[in-house]
Amino acid sequence: MIIVLSIHQPRSDIFRLMDRVLVLSCYGEMAYCGQAKTLETFLRSLDYIPKVPDDLTLADFMLDLVIKSDDDVVSNLVSDFKERRPFYWRRRREGETGLDDGLVVSKKYKASFGMQLKALSIRFLRNMYRHPFLVFLNLVCTLIFSVMIGVSYWKVGSDTNGIQNRMGCLFFILIYLALMSLSSIPIWRDQHVLYLRESAAQIYGTSAYFTAVVLFDILPMRIFPPCFFGFFSYWMVGLHKDCTFCLAYFLVILVLSNIASTMLSMAIGAASPSNRVANYVGSLAILILSLFGSFLMNRGDLHGASFSRWISNLSFLQYAYEALVVNEFHDSLMLYTLKVPIESLPPLRVNGDGVLKQFHYNVEGKYTDVMNLFLLSILHGLLGYLFLSLSGKHLGKKLGRKFRSWTSSCRQSTARESSGQKLLHLTQDKLAEVDHEIFDKHTLDVNSSFPFNFTHQRKYSAVSTAESDISDIATPMMNESERYDSDHILAEADRDRVLCLTWVKVSKTIVTNNSRLCILDHVSGIAGTRSEGDDDIGTGLFAILGPSGAGKTTLLDILAGRNTIGQVSGDIRVNGNPVTPQIMTQIAGYAPQSDILPGTSTVWEYLLFHANLRLPPTCTPAEKKMRVRDIILELGLMKVVDSFIGDEYTRGISGGEKKRVSVASELLHWPRILFLDEPTTGLDSTNAATMVEVLASLGKQGMIIVLSIQQPRSDIFRLMDRVLVLSCNGQMVYSGPHCRFLSFLGQIPYLPLKKEKENTADYILDIIIKRGEQEVNSIITSYQNSDVVKDENALLNDIYINHSPNLQGHREGKYRVGYRKQVVELSKRLLKNTIRQPFLVYLNFVSTAVIAVMLGIVYFKTNVDFGGIQNRMGSMFFIVLYLGLASLSSVPVWNENRLLFLRERASGAYSTFAYFTSMVLFDIIPMRIIPTCMFSLSYFMIGLSSTTDAVLHFPTFVIILVLTNASAVSMSMCIGACFPDTKIANAFASLAVLVSIMYGGFILSKHTMGRFSTFEANFSYMNFAFEALLINEFHGAEGYYFNSYADSKLRKNVTGDEILALFNFDANNLMLDIAALCMMAFTLFALCFLLLLRER
Repeated sequence: MIIVLSIHQPRSDIFRLMDRVLVLSCYGEMAYCGQAKTLETFLRSLDYIPKVPDDLTLADFMLDLVIKSDDDVVSNLVSDFKERRPFYWRRRREGETGLDDGLVVSKKYKASFGMQLKALSIRFLRNMYRHPFLVFLNLVCTLIFSVMIGVSYWKVGSDTNGIQNRMGCLFFILIYLALMSLSSIPIWRDQHVLYLRESAAQIYGTSAYFTAVVLFDILPMRIFPPCFFGFFSYWMVGLHKDCTFCLAYFLVILVLSNIASTMLSMAIGAASPSNRVANYVGSLAILILSLFGSFLMNRGDLHGASFSRWISNLSFLQYAYEALVVNEFHDSLMLYTLKVPIESLPPLRVNGDGVLKQFHYNVEGKYTDVMNLFLLSILHGLLGYLFLSLSGKHLGKKLGRKFRSWTSSCRQSTARESSGQKLLHLTQDKLAEVDHEIFDKHTLDVNSSFPFNFTHQRKYSAVSTAESDISDIATPMMNESERYDSDHILAEADRDRVLCLTWVKVSKTIVTNNSRLCILDHVSGIAGTRSEGDDDIGTGLFAILGPSGAGKTTLLDILAGRNTIGQVSGDIRVNGNPVTPQIMTQIAGYAPQSDILPGTSTVWEYLLFHANLRLPPTCTPAEKKMRVRDIILELGLMKVVDSFIGDEYTRGISGGEKKRVSVASELLHWPRILFLDEPTTGLDSTNAATMVEVLASLGKQGMIIVLSIQQPRSDIFRLMDRVLVLSCNGQMVYSGPHCRFLSFLGQIPYLPLKKEKENTADYILDIIIKRGEQEVNSIITSYQNSDVVKDENALLNDIYINHSPNLQGHREGKYRVGYRKQVVELSKRLLKNTIRQPFLVYLNFVSTAVIAVMLGIVYFKTNVDFGGIQNRMGSMFFIVLYLGLASLSSVPVWNENRLLFLRERASGAYSTFAYFTSMVLFDIIPMRIIPTCMFSLSYFMIGLSSTTDAVLHFPTFVIILVLTNASAVSMSMCIGACFPDTKIANAFASLAVLVSIMYGGFILSKHTMGRFSTFEANFSYMNFAFEALLINEFHGAEGYYFNSYADSKLRKNVTGDEILALFNFDANNLMLDIAALCMMAFTLFALCFLLLLRER
């Protein structure tokens, strides 16, 4: 087998296992490619390359060479390799393949479609068994709604209200299934990265994956739930009882409609760049299809018939609803009573076919509708398969980049000279000139990009030909003379410096299923033990070593005061005084192992954001920028300073660079104690050494630094003052000075001696991992009885006695700007993200404008007769319905940046209330208030309030819509804050919208509402909004009349108040409804804030 791998920080024995190696420079040039054993020989042949130091491995030395050396040295190295490359690099003559004729290279085995489908089905079945909540939720909610529908529409009659309720019941069941299908939108996005990886590895094909996902979503989620409506709602409502097969047709229609809506949701989810966009597009699609579903408007009275008919032909809801209505009324033996409130017109008794003809339904169209539903399901499935197939080819990303480049004029790009590869070299004069320019307050822009227009900086030493043990290329990146003097920025922190951190017998246990799992077992340590007058200044670094799963991250979480699950015990003190987690979070910084960063921000913007929020007010904007510059230079982030950080959807910087950005954000405010969880993971050995050197320099200046680390190279390990070594079971193998560890191990007779050039850290980990548990326990026992423990106890007692100043001054800890400044900075970042990713905002504006114009065309200049009254009510209910469904795009608003919010809040960058305020403002203003005003077009095109002369009707109309949108958004945000799983949150939000729709006063007649329905209507924002819009439209209006299609000569004039009374709406409830909408929005926003506040 041929194995090609990339590797960071290989230890000596790992590097010796490599047959061939390829070394690349910072610019992707080939510095060496050949046998690993000839690399050192090649380097020795170059007289300008120094000797490999004894304390460095060959891999570490080579990385130092290509990273820290001067450009001329690297260029010469590349050129010399091209000239001296071995014979096997010579180009082969044309026609030579290099393979023997008899050699057959076998291709990767690929299982058949059936085997792929079987394996994927087993995986999905296992996942469904282990995480059954969504399936359980769907079944339970459908059961509850089926009973709720039966109770609300209990034994409907055969009069006009009964006909309205039968049709409303059938339409509501379809809307319920369509909205519940939105839970299938994230089904591709949640496993998108895994699918792309496994499909690229040819583990399975797109066809097998698509088939397995569809089967395991349709069978449990789309076929079984509709049966509840047949088992409960059908009989409780009293639907068609005179037909033997009507119940079977009823279930078939519901299942096909559910499959069609599910396949449409899957197609939208596969084509959308994010779950939030997919939620919005899915809700919008269902809304448009429901408008032309023949319930909200009269089928025989459509303006612009060709336009409306064309869309209705693509609406699965139109076919499903017509099939259900025909199935209900066709061949019914029941006689229905049609009557209108005109005294001279007697009630009209008709059969079911007469009802269908009255509403312009095709009596014989049921089977055609079922066939069309089946064909639309196939079409939606093919579209989903097509979008899923194209998702790995980055077509969407290419179109997105073209779209963003066209719309984002303010986007900054990093100019690079790839040909000459010339880098800006900052001399002392240049640095002084730049510093002078930056401190010119008249020309300073705090929010501008990085103050220097360069991509990288190195400080180089003269090339040495002397054969010394220590290479000149190991010089630091910045000379001390070039380091910016930031003492005046950090003077406040220096005045109140923490000198010592201790923890004694820290343990953590997790109790699960009557079993106790010990993560940490009596772990102790001392960090930062020097006194203020000490002349012997060490690095102040405390390293935590141990194998994976030893509890290193858990220990850091406990020490940093972060929330942890389980039972924690032990004593943690600063300067000999006990500290609570609240105090520790105020005086300490913490860089977690996972790099949680905003993908659409540049490195400079992200660090400046933290500088503006976390540096004290005595710092001027120029000083904050200089502090950011210093950190960028120290951590070697100059090359990516203007690059986007990147995420799953945005290409950005590398993983190692993200790690350095994460550390940089914590170094900005100069914490008294800094905890870092594996800060060198993902970095090459040279950059890892550079980062640890920076941390060591900070430790020398008085900062206590506690870090966990894996595979540190020799020069990194020597920088540690003290080390803590954990066993695989979380027990303390050693805790004390770094310099005494080897001597302690040397006193244990049965342990092998460390080899001369073996890395100390590798030697320690090999002992812990490769030795048996009994032998490791004996080492632990030896340590407990050693002189090191006695000295540590004596030092601990000395700290408790002599170092116990009052920590009152430390309680202020990190500086946090005021609420207003936090909201401003968060709003700036959200504004930049919106500008760089404007798709959702544009989509909202365009879709609202299209819906508003479409609504105006469909209901253009609605009449004032009986049909016109119904159309006015239908148009206003549709607007309310649109706002409710569009608000579902706010469900993922918290989950998308939840981890970033938790990390930055825990770091003290901003408060929960500031984050909540900025997020609500940037969702309400661009997404809710401004687009809602576009329904002003519909208002005038339909001719609403045309029968009154009151000038306040239009502003009242807009205010009601804005409050309705605020109530709907607050409900969606509140549900999104309750559930971290977007699919579950979507399901609950859809259920909440459905409840509001059912009791909104249009689908269910207010005349037939019982106590239960009336109680539920009090919690429906659509009920208050719809009633307020009707009162604003009809109260005090005149000029309406009722007529009959049976006799065109009959006409009865009515007032708007009589119309309200006819539909059981109170004309005096306008202010009450508006107040109810305000109260609902305020209450739900407050509840949402409380939910965010409890997030940990």
